[in-house]
Amino acid sequence: MEYLKIQAVDIITGSWDDYSVLSNNFYLYHDPSTDTFHWIPYDYDNTFGIDWLGFDWANENPYTFRKLLNQPRPFNK
Repeated sequence: MEYLKIQAVDIITGSWDDYSVLSNNFYLYHDPSTDTFHWIPYDYDNTFGIDWLGFDWANENPYTFRKLLNQPRPFNK
């Protein structure tokens, strides 16, 4: 559930430097007291439409958001 909330905020704020697009910029923390994992995002320098690649991120469709790195994403299976 944490990941879905974070992904929703990423889409709303125009962040594309994240797991869904580049498959990086996150940590997983295992909380031994509850035996659960927590998604910890980081590196938000490409948010609010900041562009390093020449794309118009403001008009990207969140349902067909492009993937910049063609790497496996084990959490999306």
